[in-house]
Amino acid sequence: MKPFFLYALLALIGTLFISSCSKEKEFGKSAYGKWELKTVVSFYPAQFKQYATGNGNYLELTQTGTLNRYENGQLVLSTPYSIQNKKLTCTLNGKGSYWALVYDNTEEEIAVQADTLTLSTPRCWADGGVTTYVKVR
Repeated sequence: MKPFFLYALLALIGTLFISSCSKEKEFGKSAYGKWELKTVVSFYPAQFKQYATGNGNYLELTQTGTLNRYENGQLVLSTPYSIQNKKLTCTLNGKGSYWALVYDNTEEEIAVQADTLTLSTPRCWADGGVTTYVKVR
């Protein structure tokens, strides 16, 4: 009887792992592409900056896991990235999870809605900001 329960437990763990990876891949698909910088809001010091269309500042997330950052049309950073589902670690903002863009020892909360990508300081961190991008392709 014990081998049956062990097998059932391993099957459940495997299913949860595959389901988790599948969710990350699905979320990642919505983030793939080239995004043009639209706004930057920082909380400390308080600052708001809006960028005109065609400003040359882009974030590109490739399907092969490379993040490319462009300033004034010039590539300034090319590095591996991953999108991970993270659990909230603080009590101030309730329970749950969020999607994180992780690269070069940096973690930013990522959200995609229609043609807008938003990067922000994870909810449990202080004195951060929010950056929005509009889809180019």
